Amino acid sequence: MGPYLSQPVTQKESCSGSGRGHLWGCSAMQGWRTSMEDSHLAISGLGEELSGISLFGVFDGHGGSEVAAFCKKYMPDEISRQLRVRLASGTRLSGDCLGEVLTASFHAMDEMLRSPEFERPLLALKQAARAGPKGGDAGVSSSEAGSSSSADLDE
Repeated sequence: MGPYLSQPVTQKESCSGSGRGHLWGCSAMQGWRTSMEDSHLAISGLGEELSGISLFGVFDGHGGSEVAAFCKKYMPDEISRQLRVRLASGTRLSGDCLGEVLTASFHAMDEMLRSPEFERPLLALKQAARAGPKGGDAGVSSSEAGSSSSADLDE
């Protein structure tokens, strides 16, 4: 049946939490795919001077889980870095500013994924996916894997 299973995997990974002025919940299910390709994150406070800013994201692996896992691992630090740069320059964290931070952070993920410096971490994520309990990445190389991502910053 190609990259699909004859029956869906319906076991769910769920979590919940709370932050300043909000409650959240999330759930992930593999479904019909031969492996779970998506990653998600939910962070109620980005720490220290960013404790009032939350980050929620879904990273879709499009045929390979390593890029989604990479974004989950590195996106929070990149967003925090981008926000701190703006705060240090005196920028007010408006909705427009948060949107610019998200855009710049996604561009930074693209740059990091192309950088030789991150080849080993990306390969380690790919190997971890292959060794995982649900089978791996269906033989897709990292050059073929994509990731469409959505993230939300709330202040």
